[in-house]
Amino acid sequence: MQICAFFQTNARMFSLLLILSLCIDTIYSLECIYCYAGRFKFGESFRIPTDQCQTHITARECGIYFLLHYDNQTYEVTFGEGSLWTTVIHIKDGPYLTYGFSYRCSTGNDCASTYSQSALDEMIHRDYDAKLLYEELEMLIENSTRNGSIHCYDFGDTMVSCSSDQVCLLGYDDQEKSTIPRGCKVAVGARISVYDIRSRLTVDIECTRNLCNDYSTLLQITTILNKNNLTNIDVLQVSAGRKYITTSSTFVTLALVLLLAVSIN
Repeated sequence: MQICAFFQTNARMFSLLLILSLCIDTIYSLECIYCYAGRFKFGESFRIPTDQCQTHITARECGIYFLLHYDNQTYEVTFGEGSLWTTVIHIKDGPYLTYGFSYRCSTGNDCASTYSQSALDEMIHRDYDAKLLYEELEMLIENSTRNGSIHCYDFGDTMVSCSSDQVCLLGYDDQEKSTIPRGCKVAVGARISVYDIRSRLTVDIECTRNLCNDYSTLLQITTILNKNNLTNIDVLQVSAGRKYITTSSTFVTLALVLLLAVSIN
């Protein structure tokens, strides 16, 4: 009898829970395109190749990832789920400059392709000059006449010797406000990488000059990146042309509040 009374008393609450669960499933069950759409030239609008992009996945958010090659004026497009929100910049000799950024949304199955064109156009119109940018950075990170080992800083500003197949490494974590890792790394050539993953930004510097992985070099490099509208030196946030479309959080919050009020009454 007590069990029946319990269910009768709480039937209304259980019904609301069921309705809320169905609403959340409906809101978050998107059928997202999952494919590599190809490479396109700057100024050319991307299109979804229907013969290649037949696969769909169920996800809460749909996403699209753009990889722009400023050195050859092309970009690549990949569709998928929107779980990973990231911006990646790579700069190295060649010169090469790639800028990858993602866009996610939850307003509909085709929202990623519908709303991301303006963000792509904004990034293309920046028209970064890979050659001029690397010329500014080269004197800080590259020793073209290197022959053999080099000296680098390790933890605690300790000077160490790195072998001929290694470079100096300096990693900066903006969230931790720390220059870790630091030391030697097996790699070929100098390179600068900037990562912004869910608003956690890191900068990795791989350089081939003696003692090039110091804080002074980090400041000079980020100053150059900032001047070229790649980062903001004050907070070291990547200035990508991204947007996040919020759709359902307000509805879910309101539903939970109403449910709580009903259960209390």
